[in-house]
Amino acid sequence: MVAGACGGDGDTSATPATTSTTAAAGGPATPSSVTIGPGGTTPTTRPGTPTTVLVEGPVLVDGAQVVVDASGGALAVTGQLPTPCHQLSYEVVAPDVPGGTVAVRLFSLVDPDVMCAQAVAPFTSSVPLGPVPGTPTPVTLNGDPVGTLG
Repeated sequence: MVAGACGGDGDTSATPATTSTTAAAGGPATPSSVTIGPGGTTPTTRPGTPTTVLVEGPVLVDGAQVVVDASGGALAVTGQLPTPCHQLSYEVVAPDVPGGTVAVRLFSLVDPDVMCAQAVAPFTSSVPLGPVPGTPTPVTLNGDPVGTLG
C-alpha cells in the first residue's frame, strides 16, 4: 500500500492517508497527511483549533491520465469537488503480484460543522503511483480502468 485509508468498504482500521488541498481558483493541489478513523471520519488538527473530525465525501472526476517521468508514475486528475471546503484525498494500493493492478481511490474530506458556499470547486492534481514496474501494470481510478503504468 503506497498510502492507505479506510472508508466505505467496511474497513474500520485507522491508517495514514495522503490528501491534497485544492488551491484557490482551481490551481494545483498541495499534499498533506491525515488519519482516517472508523466510519470514514478523519481526526486531524488545524493550527489554533481543537481536533476536527472530517467526513468523507464525493469527487466528480472529469479526466484522468497515467503519466511517467524520471521520478516514476503519477495519475494526473482533473475534476470538481462539491464545495470549496472539501479537500481532495486519495489512497493508492500497489499490486500484490507483478502485473497486478494499481488501485487509486479518489474522494474528498470535509468538516461537517463548517458553513461553506454551495458551489463546485474545480481541481487539478497529480497522484503519485510510485516507481514504474518492469511489466505493464493496469491502473484503476475508483474501480474504473484509466491506463497502464510501465
